[in-house]
Amino acid sequence: MTPSHNHSQPLVPVLLLGAVDAANADITSLSFDDDGEYLLTASEKGRELRVWSCEDGAVKRKIYVKKNGVGVARFAHRHTGIVHTATINDDHIRYLSTHDNKYIRSFQGHLKKVTCLEVSPVNDQFLSSAPGDSARLWDLRTPNCQGLLDVKAGQTPYFGWDPSGLVFGMALQFGESGPTDLRLYDARNYQKGPFSTWYLGDDLPPIRGLAFSPDSRKILIHTVVESHLILDAYNGNRLGKTQGPGRMSFQACWHPSSEQVFAGSGRGGVSIYDIRGLHTGRLMSKAIGVTSGIAFNPKKWMMVSSHGHEVVLWRKEEEKDDASDANKASSGIQDMDMSV
Repeated sequence: MTPSHNHSQPLVPVLLLGAVDAANADITSLSFDDDGEYLLTASEKGRELRVWSCEDGAVKRKIYVKKNGVGVARFAHRHTGIVHTATINDDHIRYLSTHDNKYIRSFQGHLKKVTCLEVSPVNDQFLSSAPGDSARLWDLRTPNCQGLLDVKAGQTPYFGWDPSGLVFGMALQFGESGPTDLRLYDARNYQKGPFSTWYLGDDLPPIRGLAFSPDSRKILIHTVVESHLILDAYNGNRLGKTQGPGRMSFQACWHPSSEQVFAGSGRGGVSIYDIRGLHTGRLMSKAIGVTSGIAFNPKKWMMVSSHGHEVVLWRKEEEKDDASDANKASSGIQDMDMSV
């Protein structure tokens, strides 16, 4: 039975989950498993992955990737499978089984650092891209690239999956703030090219990702400033954009209602914007530092945000006391060293 949630009750920061061991080792990606039970964090400078419990905030596993490093990491649906990029020695993508404590396979083809990695919400497909290199479609079950998507020299591609897994979008931007296109593909017939292409203009700040809304009706284009673009997913029309102070932000994500957007704030903390009034963002908390990553877990009705090398857990205010001692349960940490 799915637990009921009070959608109108605000979220508050209830727990500082912890810090990466290495000094100045900022968190570079956040991911939840399909069941919403676990959070995966990656640290590029720290060269490590961590698996956290979404129930009590405890670190369940540390995985050291000193040999090849890590930039972006995603759960491969279950919490025992992890797909991650490399940052040292090569630009391969690797599929790790934490159950067997070994790599299952390597996906080779990129010649530059992979900055975008997105797993299909319904099957074993995943997408990857590297600026100035290529955009690729893969299947976890085989090391062979399943498809190359058209990317021109100088373009930076970012992907996002529709919740149905039947459609994916690719945003392409020339340089750091040049002309930008958004292309939509049928995941089953991507070889035919995009079924819709929309020109988004040449005035967007550097893009760092895109996300379909949970109801599939809207698309969020998030950038490195607090000016994130909201589009109609059916015709590409601009529905508006968030209006922050213009400082570094990097990430934004959807509220499960599809009517609100959470965005990292350059002022520190997290802001929430209502789709019907994007000019009136509300700062939820400013005492937790500049936000570099943010993700919502609808299965547990919670959110996490990363601030430098720290991760903050957000829950409904009524659950604040329940989480006060959550981080004490880290005694059962399992360490893995994947450097050999």
